[in-house]
Amino acid sequence: MKYNVKISERATKDMKDIVRYISEELYSPEIANKLFNKFSSAIFSLEDMPRRYNLVADEDLARKGIRIKIVETPIMEHL
Repeated sequence: MKYNVKISERATKDMKDIVRYISEELYSPEIANKLFNKFSSAIFSLEDMPRRYNLVADEDLARKGIRIKIVETPIMEHL
C-alpha cells in the first residue's frame, strides 16, 4: 500500500533555496543535484513506510504527524 506524502510549501521552498544556493552560490551543481536526490529519496520513502522517521519535537506539529529527517549533505562525504 502506498501512502500519500504531503510536502509543505515551506519545506518545498527551503529545499529549493538550499539546492539553488549550493548550485549557484557555491558553484557546485553536481553536489546540489546529489542533495536534491537525497531529499527526494528520503521524502518518497515515506510512501511505503510513513513512520520511518521520528516525529518533530514540537508537540502541536507532532500531533499532526509531522516527521523529521536530517539529510547529510553530499559535501560532507568529500571531507
